Amino acid sequence: MLLGSALAVPIARIAGARMAVVLGGVLVSAGGLAIGLWSSSATLLQILLSLLLHGAGLGLFQVAYTDVVVATLPRHARGVAGSLTMVTRTVGVVTAATALTSAMAFVERGRIAAGETATTAFVAAFGSVFLACSGILAALFAIGCLWRLWHAR
Repeated sequence: MLLGSALAVPIARIAGARMAVVLGGVLVSAGGLAIGLWSSSATLLQILLSLLLHGAGLGLFQVAYTDVVVATLPRHARGVAGSLTMVTRTVGVVTAATALTSAMAFVERGRIAAGETATTAFVAAFGSVFLACSGILAALFAIGCLWRLWHAR
């Protein structure tokens, strides 16, 4: 995340803050996809690169997102905008952690009930949840980009 945060300012200067948000989302989605494809024999290099991609995307997204939200409000309301980004980020993290943990437990229980070992069920649930999340995130970003293009006409 530190790397993505550090790169956010130069990327936003070159491409704009909104494009940095999109790039951050794409990196998070790609990192999630890479994490979802881990197997029980994933190498340390695969794990590190996947986490680096995901974390850099998160850092880039969060800085650019904050910049976009703060810039949309007048100067006298910038404190409110900063607070709004903190609230939405916190609510998002808590909601996602709860939902992902529940989804993983649901998939894992189903696979154990089907006769898989606990380890195999955990690895399958972990991968399934990350693949689903990265697919949903990619779809939402695509819809958002298409929506913006449609309304820009």
